Amino acid sequence: MDMFSRLFDTRYHVKQILWGGVIIFVVIQFARFVIPAWEISNPPVVNNIEWDSDRTEALWRQACADCHSNETAWPWYSYIAPITWLVAHDTNEGRDQFNISEDRFVEFEEIGETIENGSMPLSIYEVLHPAAKLSDEEKDALITGLRTSLANTPSIQNGENDEGEERGEGGERGEGDESSS
Repeated sequence: MDMFSRLFDTRYHVKQILWGGVIIFVVIQFARFVIPAWEISNPPVVNNIEWDSDRTEALWRQACADCHSNETAWPWYSYIAPITWLVAHDTNEGRDQFNISEDRFVEFEEIGETIENGSMPLSIYEVLHPAAKLSDEEKDALITGLRTSLANTPSIQNGENDEGEERGEGGERGEGDESSS
């Protein structure tokens, strides 16, 4: 086959594109180990919650814990780049907003509103984890149980850290909170 014929050979171009895709996919898998910002991990749990009931804990784990605790159950696909970057990004962002494993002060009302209005869990999470889609009754039970559980956990305070500083917009901790570093 001469060079001119190759320009119009669809099979040749499809083959080149597929090989290029395979090479890029393999390179991306190695990049995941080189760039630590894309790492997925579960830091130690430093805040043990005193759950008001097994149901509250089960609802929490079913709909919230993967993104808002240090006890994330990483699914098999979370180890494949570029999916790992998306999963790690969403999980780290969720932990930055509220991490039940570390936070010492939380806005009880804000958490309840977020669950009640349906902005949490994220829609994409519900697609991949259908059990996370809670009924209205389950949402009410989770909100009530979570509020009670957090209020009964001595290490958690409503809205302020040990220095009396409130969270800033977007969930940032106050400057005096040593746990923010």
